Parts: sequence; structure tokens; C-alpha cells
Amino acid sequence: MKRSTLLLAPLAAALALGCTFAVAAPSTSPFAGTWSGSFIDVTNGGAGTIELSIADNGVLSGSFENTTTGAGSTLHGLVKDDGRLNTSGFDCSVSLVGGHLLVDATLKSSGTNILCDLTD
Repeated sequence: MKRSTLLLAPLAAALALGCTFAVAAPSTSPFAGTWSGSFIDVTNGGAGTIELSIADNGVLSGSFENTTTGAGSTLHGLVKDDGRLNTSGFDCSVSLVGGHLLVDATLKSSGTNILCDLTD
């Protein structure tokens, strides 16, 4: 019993002296913020407005209205730090250029290409 107490003494001393353990800080998405702007439908010639909110963890929510057709809907997805946007129905990439959030999206079912230019 004495032997195990002696072996634990250095560990107890280290803990008593306040050993610290590094904890990684959560990362913030480089695209985080509230964005609004316009989009164009490159394939069909339509255009409209779009608003997006991207949380620190990359979760995206928003809405758009096609002012050419009057159609609109909501958007949901997850923007990865490398700019890939995971959302059903679209192949998307997101980039930051000169304070603008640029989104290039292609609708998988029809091949319709949408380009968005947003600012915060």
C-alpha cells in the first residue's frame, strides 16, 4: 500500500500545482454573417433577390424570390470551411471576394445554373 501511495504522489503534486490541458477553441465559419443581394438564373434568364444567414458553425438558412417569375422559397444547408455547400438538390460552391459572398449553384434535376452576389 505504501508503494502505490508513493507512486501516486508525483501525479497528485502535478495536479495540485495546476496542470492545464489545452482545449481547442471552436472554429468560426469564414462565411458567417447575414448576407443579402441578387441572383441571376444563367440558364433561363430569370433574376431575383436572396437573403442568407450563416451561423458560426456554418449552418445556412435563408430565402429567395425570383422577381421574374414571382416564385420563392426557403433555403437550408451547411457551408463547409472550404466553401462547399451541402444542401439537397444543388451542387454549390461559396467564396468570399472583396467583401462579397459569391454562390455558384446548379440545380441537380434540371442543370439550371444560379449565380448569387451578396453583401453583409
